Amino acid sequence: MNDQAIILAIIYIALFLGVWYPFGSWYNRRIIKKYFKIIKNVFKNSELKKIGAGGLLISGSKMNSFKIYGIIVTPISRENPINWIVSYLAKRRDIMVFKGNLNKAPESSIEIINLKIGASKSIMKTIPKSWFKNSINHFIIYS
Repeated sequence: MNDQAIILAIIYIALFLGVWYPFGSWYNRRIIKKYFKIIKNVFKNSELKKIGAGGLLISGSKMNSFKIYGIIVTPISRENPINWIVSYLAKRRDIMVFKGNLNKAPESSIEIINLKIGASKSIMKTIPKSWFKNSINHFIIYS
């Protein structure tokens, strides 16, 4: 190969990555806004805080059985197409975690697992069959 073809290929790759980055950032912001609208309708007195370039923290206090609660939404990185493809092939998806302090100790617990994520198979091996409660679409509920 000649040097001119290599330089041209590098320029095209740089242009592609330069165009992809704002599109990936915009798409992540759009996803975060969608999550926020859904959560804001459920948790009326919540407060929004941005975490880094693509994260979202929603917190509040005194909701039904919770003294305080927080929801962290972390989308996968879509700004870099290589990282996004690797994450997608590794079956990583956007993460939403809900944490809260209850007013009193719980009498039981419940967990919901998305069967489409990569870690679900190893989690399912650790759950006794007697704990299984229900399954809806590709989610399983156990307590």
